Amino acid sequence: MFGKSRKILSALLAVVMALGVGSALAGCNNDKMPEGKTVKLEISPFNGGYSLEWLEAVIAAYEEVRPEVYIKFSEDIVSRDDQVTEIMSGVSDYDIYMTGMNLHGKLYDGLPVVDISDVYEAIGDKINPAVVNWYNHDGKQYALPWSTSVLGILYHKDMFAKNGITVPRTTEELIAAADKINEVRGNGDGPYAFSYCSRDNYWSYLFNPWFAQYEGIKRYEDYWNCIGINGRQYDKSVVGYDGILRTLEVYETLLKPSNNYNHPSSKDSRFTDMQIHFLDGDTAMMVNGDWVVSETMKSGNYEIEESADVAFMRTPVISSIVETMELWTENGREYNKLSSSERAAYDAKLVAIIDAVDSGATSLAGVSDNDFKRVAEARWITPTMADGALTMIPSASKNIDEAKEFLKFMYSDAGIKAYNSNIYGTGLPVDYTQSEIDGLTGDSALLKSAYEMLSGAYLTFFWGGSDRVFSQNGLTPTWHQSKIYLDCFAATNPSDYRSAQDYYNESCTHIAASWDSVFMRNV
Repeated sequence: MFGKSRKILSALLAVVMALGVGSALAGCNNDKMPEGKTVKLEISPFNGGYSLEWLEAVIAAYEEVRPEVYIKFSEDIVSRDDQVTEIMSGVSDYDIYMTGMNLHGKLYDGLPVVDISDVYEAIGDKINPAVVNWYNHDGKQYALPWSTSVLGILYHKDMFAKNGITVPRTTEELIAAADKINEVRGNGDGPYAFSYCSRDNYWSYLFNPWFAQYEGIKRYEDYWNCIGINGRQYDKSVVGYDGILRTLEVYETLLKPSNNYNHPSSKDSRFTDMQIHFLDGDTAMMVNGDWVVSETMKSGNYEIEESADVAFMRTPVISSIVETMELWTENGREYNKLSSSERAAYDAKLVAIIDAVDSGATSLAGVSDNDFKRVAEARWITPTMADGALTMIPSASKNIDEAKEFLKFMYSDAGIKAYNSNIYGTGLPVDYTQSEIDGLTGDSALLKSAYEMLSGAYLTFFWGGSDRVFSQNGLTPTWHQSKIYLDCFAATNPSDYRSAQDYYNESCTHIAASWDSVFMRNV
């Protein structure tokens, strides 16, 4: 249904980089209403890793349908903080803001934006239901995502194939892959397993999907609705979810300096530098978003053709999920207390189920229906940053009705086609057929894998939950007095290091002590 040429887009982006965004979008800064136009819309977009060709294309398609409308959008690199300040002021020249931040918590303070529930009604069930649920605020909708921003682990397919490394299906296999890469590198100058940027915490993109895999979607959603393990809402027993600790344990192994998995520049370099290390093959894997190539291209350091073997792996299933399954027979022992051979035995059973799920099977001999469904659910959990790509109409807009029509069009078949054909990244958060995916992605392994992760997925959002306790009052699964878990696990100074168990214990203590005074205020 939709078509895309990767090489044509590469040429287009090269022109944009050569001329500069302002030159490439010449004409947009003309304040005079063009002849024949009677309605004007102004848009303030966040110009992040995707550039703005997609927006220009959607505008052009909309103006074909509504020739009387003239749409102007800001060509400047507008900071997300400035956008928030403008929206909150209640005074704005813009009719639509496409922000780069999660503003849900500010709705509790009366953020002056328009209720767009009727836009959602017009879009219908085309949009991913997880998006509808997350964006819901007291039964109404005030924002719509302008991007999907699929997150996950990118890897070099050729590097894996050359060295006989299986694409990880579980976190145990992810660790094994990192060990194999260490072995291949030896004492030479070969690749490291991961390109990690501590300054931007990209590793944290996997926290919520692993948490959701372990707990299951129902219990995961209970957590983000602040329902404690005792079933009561706003009860401090919410700190007792085991999936938080099990996720931290995976991170501890992946980040521990003695394991030597991460590129040595990881702590001191900017994220774009670490992206280049990955794309150049200095590392085999990197946790990132589907914008990685486009963002690096914008800085003039990369071309699409150079990423021909880069793809997302479907998020590996957290191996400790077996603790929650009927096949678990350890009678009180915990997963992290098992020997390596015992872990391997359980992981072999888990991998067999995953392979059956991936093949399209609905059952597996010797595996209970509950266990099969449990793994199938976990396998289709995909992380996204769509909760930070908010499209909002400020209450001060002079053309609210027209702004709503533009948003409806953006999610129409024509709008989706214009958008998807002009972005090197996944399109809007809707479901795509395999034929649509094939048409959109061309010969790009990265895009193909990203769309396949999105299709039919249960989405976990980077910022977690929209309930006031999380989005406004600051509760997070880990809330430590001094350091985030990534820095503790990657610390080389013994005084800064924490084990996963110690960090979890300290975090739970801190959350419990702050429960009434911090997290429960205004609830």
